[in-house]
Amino acid sequence: MVKAGQLVTLSHRTVLPGEATRVSGNGCVQNAPVTISIDGTVVGHTVATSAGAYSALINPPDIGAGQLTVRVSCGPVFLSTIQVVATSKASNPEGGAAIFGVFVLLGLVLLRGQIGGSRRRRRTSGVRLDLEDL
Repeated sequence: MVKAGQLVTLSHRTVLPGEATRVSGNGCVQNAPVTISIDGTVVGHTVATSAGAYSALINPPDIGAGQLTVRVSCGPVFLSTIQVVATSKASNPEGGAAIFGVFVLLGLVLLRGQIGGSRRRRRTSGVRLDLEDL
């Protein structure tokens, strides 16, 4: 008999790929072997207590992001769901520093062009005047 979710507790309902979560519950046959699978891949084993309770730490398989079905089989079968989310992270932190450096150099070049441009002498109709001549 399959029972949905009522006797399965997950310590984290949303996890990253490979992040551990604890599956626990009750309702198993006394001292029965417990097999925990996610979308058909076995991810854990334990043994139920004499009261029919179970608990095991599992890692969801790396099968992509989405809502996955957790199946606990221990005589009866219990179902629940877990949400696996994808994240992105910088794989090369040095790349950010390099980009920052390029922008700093570009800013210096532009700033020098503004300051240097105001120092240039302007030619006035071919006549050059020096202050000493006045």
